[in-house]
Amino acid sequence: MGRYIVHADVVARLSAREVKDIYDDGHDGGWKNNLDAAIKDAESTVEDSIQKTYGFSGLEALRAMGTDCPHSVKRLALDELQWRMGRRHPGYTNAALWAQWHETIKAELAELRLRDVELTANDDGEGLEPAVNEGGIVESGDPDDPEPQVKVFADGMGFFWQTP
Repeated sequence: MGRYIVHADVVARLSAREVKDIYDDGHDGGWKNNLDAAIKDAESTVEDSIQKTYGFSGLEALRAMGTDCPHSVKRLALDELQWRMGRRHPGYTNAALWAQWHETIKAELAELRLRDVELTANDDGEGLEPAVNEGGIVESGDPDDPEPQVKVFADGMGFFWQTP
């Protein structure tokens, strides 16, 4: 089972027979572990895209939702999983189509925008922390001589006092 999609979601999109045929490598009924690994791989691809857009705190908020996540996240995770199924068994789908399909999935992941209300509140009901450096200190100069250098600018030319 994954964080956002479960076996029932996969079987609802595909047939149980297709899933078992593709993931039951030993033909011993042990397809669930292989499917779980594939679900985690597909979800990690979606999470990478979410983290690029919303940062780690947005990803944590999404993870807290679990299977109650927005439908677009589930849909893209299932699309990625289905594409990976085609890679695992190329006869599952037309190879020319799955190459094009993967480009479509990547484009949708790059453009994925969840509504702010979906990823703004944590368990305390507070908003996520802003992605800015508040209260940071920026220093420059010689670390051996903490005395700041006086900078003088005139007519677009910079003139810096130098200590001999």
